Amino acid sequence: MRQTIIYYNIGWSGRAPHRRNVTRIKPKSGWPGFVERIAPTAERWGRIWLHNPFGALKGEPMQFLQRSQAHRQNLPWLIARFDWAVRRLTSRGVEVVAYVGSPRQLPLESGQSREAWLQRAMAELRPLVDGGCSIGFDATYGGPAMGPDSLTFLLIEQLRTYRIRVYCEPWARADSPHMFDLSFVSRESFFQDNRLHKKWAAIDKIRGEIVRLLLPQPDNLSATVAGVHQDGHTALVSAGRLEEITASR
Repeated sequence: MRQTIIYYNIGWSGRAPHRRNVTRIKPKSGWPGFVERIAPTAERWGRIWLHNPFGALKGEPMQFLQRSQAHRQNLPWLIARFDWAVRRLTSRGVEVVAYVGSPRQLPLESGQSREAWLQRAMAELRPLVDGGCSIGFDATYGGPAMGPDSLTFLLIEQLRTYRIRVYCEPWARADSPHMFDLSFVSRESFFQDNRLHKKWAAIDKIRGEIVRLLLPQPDNLSATVAGVHQDGHTALVSAGRLEEITASR
């Protein structure tokens, strides 16, 4: 597996709340136009990361229900043909990771069964699943609220049954061995500092892939990426800084 993933902010690619702060996806060309523009880069590197693919708003955590929220804001161009467009990449072996909020944001409604909740959660993720994406979840790390019998872990296990790769953020808690074989994505600042707190699992306990988002962005990107690779980990690199690492490939 290639050890570099190219990172695209979709939510917060702009500063327009009425467009869910998205400018990378254009109303006229939508997802097909975006994929057309990035296809050469995606196919060259083999792995890309779409952060908040259906947008984000100020003052709220990353949303699990962002597809539904974009629909309610009457932004069809931000949703339509996502699966069809992204399939152009995934059908050619490119891994596309779509990163959204934590499943624990979706409440279990009164009288609702676990199976019905799971159907609601899968319906929200349907464009991502149909597009052949891997899926990343924000703030999904275990603990009492996300134990082995939790709804969150039920969804993760359902996705893995379908052979969909799941990435969780930022790390597995030490008291959550059911999370240890998952892949994790961590900001570099967290990886270097906070992860060492006793509440988090030791690094040798994590059996999945370790993806390090290089934030804050380093001055010497090539050297930092090389160090991440030397550790046996994967570097998550902003698309805006590709030229700095292309020459060293």
